[in-house]
Amino acid sequence: MEILPPKFIGDGVLPDEKYPEFWRLIDIQGLHLFLYMRERYYPRFVAVAYTTMFIRDNLNDDGSGSFVFGFRLGGRTYEFSLSDLATVWGLKNEGVTFKGGNNPHGTWNEFNKLDAIRGLRLEHASSRKYAINMMSTDHRLLLYVLSYVLLPRKSNHGSASEEDLLILWAMVQEKQIHWPYLMAHRMLRYSTCASTDKGLRDRAARPNAGGQRGTRDIPRYHLQEYSSDAEEHGWSSRHRRGCGC
Repeated sequence: MEILPPKFIGDGVLPDEKYPEFWRLIDIQGLHLFLYMRERYYPRFVAVAYTTMFIRDNLNDDGSGSFVFGFRLGGRTYEFSLSDLATVWGLKNEGVTFKGGNNPHGTWNEFNKLDAIRGLRLEHASSRKYAINMMSTDHRLLLYVLSYVLLPRKSNHGSASEEDLLILWAMVQEKQIHWPYLMAHRMLRYSTCASTDKGLRDRAARPNAGGQRGTRDIPRYHLQEYSSDAEEHGWSSRHRRGCGC
């Protein structure tokens, strides 16, 4: 199995003048910097972080309370607030705190599934997948960056999931998503210490005697602020890969 490399949008691949609606929706969400970010990352470092990852989420609906995302590495514990994650990833520290999944209850109560399917011009392909053949180019590009860059997955890039439907609907309706919060919970979902699903645990990143173990469907986010510890452990780095359309 392979570790999914993080990706970025290459310069000139999606020119603003050709895809104005796509970039307008991306800029509303504050994702522009993240999509172009291409710093080096450390596969072994991220693999170890996944095995010790934790979240203490005590946020209330009104935004009050506390949130801590963290992991342990080499006897140290690293903790991040949402503000820290927003700074590291170049994202907005605001928006609806959505953990992911396909249930909008308590998040976007005005969401209507049938209206969203019609508005995005999706077609039922199976019980949980939608064909994207009729989607507009701009909306299809939103799905592209969602499935390759923001919440990357190994396969099924040519169809939309129930979760994709909900997130795409929110983006098209210009409803701000708290991306650091969503990304942190997505990472925790695939960590070895948090998942109660055996299939997820078996696919989660963990170190072994041979170096790094592969993963499937595990989103990868570089933690450049802490790369010095990776250098200290003698772990080699790699560049994020660009992706074209």
